[in-house]
Amino acid sequence: MGEKFSGIVFTIFTLISGVGIAFYRGADFAAICFAYFPIIIFIITRFGLQVKKAAISKIMVIKKLGGVVEESFGAVKLIMSFA
Repeated sequence: MGEKFSGIVFTIFTLISGVGIAFYRGADFAAICFAYFPIIIFIITRFGLQVKKAAISKIMVIKKLGGVVEESFGAVKLIMSFA
């Protein structure tokens, strides 16, 4: 929970500082930044969802492989105990 909250806070502060820098540089620069803002948010959201799905599937595969490896090591220990 804390990691997710800190990520949200970081994103909000980054957005606010970006807006501040854009207005500091000039109103025309701020207008250009705001014109591209919805497109950028759409792209980030789209790729973010794809990355999240890929990360979840990777974690599931690693869990499954970890169980197989643990079972194999347990079998080796069992066989060694009979030797």
